[in-house]
Amino acid sequence: MNIQIVLDPHSQVITTGDTITGRVLLDVRKRSNITAIDVKLRGYIRTSLLSENDMDTDTFKPYHDKHEFLRLSQTLLPPPQARKGFWGSSMALSAGQHDFPFEFKVKSSFPDEVEIAYCIKATATRPDLFKDNLQTTYHFNFRPIEQAWDPMPRLTSVKHQHQFDLQRITPSSETASPDDEYFPDMVRTAAPDRELASILVDARLPKPAILFCNHDVPLDITIRKVNAFSGQLYLQSLQVTLIGYTQIQTQAASRRKVDTWVVMSNCNLDIPIGYPEDAAGAHMALPPMLWRHKPVPASVTPSFDVCGVSRHYELEITLGLTYESSHTSRPGTVWLPLRQPVDLHPDFPALPSPANISSSS
Repeated sequence: MNIQIVLDPHSQVITTGDTITGRVLLDVRKRSNITAIDVKLRGYIRTSLLSENDMDTDTFKPYHDKHEFLRLSQTLLPPPQARKGFWGSSMALSAGQHDFPFEFKVKSSFPDEVEIAYCIKATATRPDLFKDNLQTTYHFNFRPIEQAWDPMPRLTSVKHQHQFDLQRITPSSETASPDDEYFPDMVRTAAPDRELASILVDARLPKPAILFCNHDVPLDITIRKVNAFSGQLYLQSLQVTLIGYTQIQTQAASRRKVDTWVVMSNCNLDIPIGYPEDAAGAHMALPPMLWRHKPVPASVTPSFDVCGVSRHYELEITLGLTYESSHTSRPGTVWLPLRQPVDLHPDFPALPSPANISSSS
């Protein structure tokens, strides 16, 4: 007698929300009695970690933790309609191949900082105490994906206010000094005045703030004039960085790891933002093409929190701005960082087009 698990062809690529369908095949060489056939879906997570005290020693022993975070089971034999009064009995199977269909609905996700294993186990229980039960295991890979968000999402915003406090230069009416002939870079000035240019940077993401691997960041950046000023604002640089925080906790040790991925980075832009004559309260939008077609790396692990291991993310947007006025000297670049916690979801598979469906059929 032999037992094996066969998944249906459409179940070879498994992701969140999918239904795994397949069959347990029982090859019976001669008439045999079977008490029950069970099939189980299991998910395991294993971590290996050094404590902080062991990291400074020559000899160390890592701590291992293994958890079962997913457990689903079905009884295929006896069938539901025959279970009443069946338990403890057995069913005779004739020689030949018998198949028992099963299905599981998958709703879990996984990290890559730890070892992950998924498997389906099938067991055929025999009533004879001197005959071992039949078992088989089918290992498979699982690719999670979250459900799609609202097509008309609300927005979440992170803001940073900055004020350029500049020295206004007024040319002196004094008679030129003989020294000016030898030191032309020296500028004689009267008492300086101040010029204030206050702005509010607003970076917006859909709410909830969700990013997808291998897709552009759905970002919108505007700058609002808080007060009226006559100078010109320039965008010199823009960088979008994804920061990942991985926390691993075991009974004996814990570790926190920080990783960064630069989604996009541009410098030496010198892009004018708005116009000097814009009134106070005006909103000046940054051109979206700066961060378009620059997707989140596909290799980044989605957010997760399972069995003492978690990964969460922040999106950091850093703007380099300068302000220039005919009445002031041009100051150096000011970098304004903005951070927003985000959830990272896996890339979602592309749906086939109607043309491809019709041509394949």
